[in-house]
Amino acid sequence: MRNDNGTILVVDDNWWMRALIRMGLEEAGFSVEEAPDAETALAVIDTAPVRVLVSDVDLGPGPDGLALAATARRRRPRLPTVYVSGDHERFHGRALAGWERFVPKPFTLGTVVRVVAEMATPPPGGHAMRASRSLAA
Repeated sequence: MRNDNGTILVVDDNWWMRALIRMGLEEAGFSVEEAPDAETALAVIDTAPVRVLVSDVDLGPGPDGLALAATARRRRPRLPTVYVSGDHERFHGRALAGWERFVPKPFTLGTVVRVVAEMATPPPGGHAMRASRSLAA
């Protein structure tokens, strides 16, 4: 059964992490695209109906996941983002906007799927009205 909430874009410089997240999201019925870096991700965002961006923070050389999300939001102002990262310090004391979530690594696949599903389904009033959360548990 396919989820009608659009395409989920998974961005991580580790192929196995992209594959793991993709597997969980596809099992939940989402259509998934992958990108190994910010440049490739932005090309997908420009051409595909991306509903949620799921990105690692450390993407290797080039822009990181935070910069990617900022650029993506300029192109698609209502695009929600789920950060998955083992770099907890980058988020310590950082207030997340209603369109952002942070899932710390290591995580359970079910947590990522649940958070993506939440972000893919806008609450009444849209993503701007969603309460901000610093950690997804």
